[in-house]
Amino acid sequence: MIVNQKDASPLQLAHQTTPLGLLKALRNELRDKLMRSEPDFRIYIALDQAIKEVTGSQSAPGAAARKPRVTGQRVLARELVAKANVPLSTAEIVGEMRKQGHGVSKSSLSSNLSQSSELQSVRYDGRACWWLADRRIPPEGRKT
Repeated sequence: MIVNQKDASPLQLAHQTTPLGLLKALRNELRDKLMRSEPDFRIYIALDQAIKEVTGSQSAPGAAARKPRVTGQRVLARELVAKANVPLSTAEIVGEMRKQGHGVSKSSLSSNLSQSSELQSVRYDGRACWWLADRRIPPEGRKT
C-alpha cells in the first residue's frame, strides 16, 4: 500500500523503504515515545550524549570496540610487501593484516589492490603475488 507521505507516520513510510529503514523508524518511534513518557529515559539520553562528547565516541552504548581504520588497505599492503622484500600473495597480506587487527577479506583486498598504482600483480615462484610497481621483481626462490 502506497501511503501519502505528508499524512504518513514514520512507520508507514518505512514499510515503503528497506528493512533497515523500518528498523530505524521503529527505534526512533520508541525513543520518541520514551522521551515523552519516561523522565529516567531522558536522563539516560542526556548522560549518554555527555559520555560521547567527553570520550569523542560516536558508537552506541555497548557497541563492540573496533580498531579505528587509520591506514588504508592499499597503504598497509604496500608497507607489508616492502617489509617482506619479496612479492606476497593476497592470502599472505590478508593474514598479516588480520594479525594486526584489521578485518579484511581476500576478495575485497584483491579488488582493492588491483586498482593500486603502487602495487602490481606478478607471478612469483609459480604463485599470483603483489609487488611494488616502482621496484624490480627479486629473483624467484630467494627470500631477501
